[in-house]
Amino acid sequence: MGCLILSSEDRLYRGQNPREKFQSYRDNGSPDSTNHEKIQLLAGHIYKIICFIDEQKWNEANAALNKDMVAQSCGIHIDSPFKVLESVDDAISYAQRRAMFASGSLKMTLPQVALAKKGTPEHQWKYPEELPQLAIRLFPIWLEEWIHAFQNLIAGPICDEVIKFEKSNCFKTTWSANEVDIYAIYKDLDWDKDMLLETENRYDERIAFASHRKEGDQDCKKMFH
Repeated sequence: MGCLILSSEDRLYRGQNPREKFQSYRDNGSPDSTNHEKIQLLAGHIYKIICFIDEQKWNEANAALNKDMVAQSCGIHIDSPFKVLESVDDAISYAQRRAMFASGSLKMTLPQVALAKKGTPEHQWKYPEELPQLAIRLFPIWLEEWIHAFQNLIAGPICDEVIKFEKSNCFKTTWSANEVDIYAIYKDLDWDKDMLLETENRYDERIAFASHRKEGDQDCKKMFH
C-alpha cells in the first residue's frame, strides 16, 4: 500500500470530532484559504445550529436554519418552496426530495412544510418548530445543505474518517465523499437513531461507509464491489 497523501486542508484540525472541528474553523478559520472569513462565519453558524438541535430548542434552530443573512454573507441564496402535507412521513419525504445545495449557482433549497388535513384553515396549520416529532427529523435535512455549503468552502469532507475512506481502495469513483461525510458527522453527533438510519439509507456510499466502520478495510472488496 502506498503512502496516504493529505492536503493542507485535510490535515487542518486532524483528530478532532465534528463539534470540535466546527469550533476550530469558527475560531481560527482556514488561514491559507481565500474563503477564510466565510469559513469562520459558516462554521460558527453550523455549530450554533447543532447546539440548538442538541438542546431541542426548536424555535431557535428553525430561525438559524433559515437565516438568510448568514447565507447571503457567504454568497448563498436560499430558496424556500412550501407545501402543506398531512403527515410527518409525507413532510419528510417531500423535504428529502427537494432539499439541495447547488455549488455552481450557490443556491440552497430548504423545503418548508406545514402539517394539516385537507381543508384545514390556515390558522390551524402546524409548523416544524411546534412539532418535535417533525423537527427532529426535518432540521437535520436542512442542516445537511448548510454543511454541504461549508464543504464547498473547504473543498472536501470534514471528518478524518471520511477523508481516509475516500482515499482507500474501498471508495468508488462514482461516490460522493461529501454525502458520506454527512452520515459520519451525524453519527458522531449521536443524534436520533431513526433519523440516522434514514440519513444512511439515502445513499449507497453511506451504507458502504457504515459497513466499512463495522467490518474494516479487509472486507471492502467483498462488501462494496
